[in-house]
Amino acid sequence: SEMCIRDRIEGKIQETENNRLFDVIETPNAPSSPGVDAQAIKVHPGLHQIYVSGQIGIDVTTGQLISDDVIEQTQQIFRNAEAILKAAGAGLENVVKITLYLRDLEDISLVNSQFTKYFPTEQPSRSMLSGIVLPKNARLELDFIAVNDH
Repeated sequence: SEMCIRDRIEGKIQETENNRLFDVIETPNAPSSPGVDAQAIKVHPGLHQIYVSGQIGIDVTTGQLISDDVIEQTQQIFRNAEAILKAAGAGLENVVKITLYLRDLEDISLVNSQFTKYFPTEQPSRSMLSGIVLPKNARLELDFIAVNDH
């Protein structure tokens, strides 16, 4: 087959009765992503989907942006998303899609450096928009789609 399905690294994906929740799809017949994301994700049937609303780098204790630094905002967004996903019975390892909204495209390499920390081997699929005016003048916003079996 011209399409190859690359397995997730052991421990990065939850399993349900020996069935993975999703597979990373890659094909040589389409361009590889220039960023830190998968070409596609195939979600297995019968799973629950979790839609995490757009998150900016708000510190839950102050209600304000953590700082004006794009790396600190990115890290705060991931902490917030982890808390939301945990409340839904999932984690970042269950994320299959992220939408990234950037105020300034020049921040992309700094944001990508953080993505590789949270998704070190294989990343979810991702879409990106830049030149966006965001709440509280945030540098970025992320929304997440995750799956789980409960």
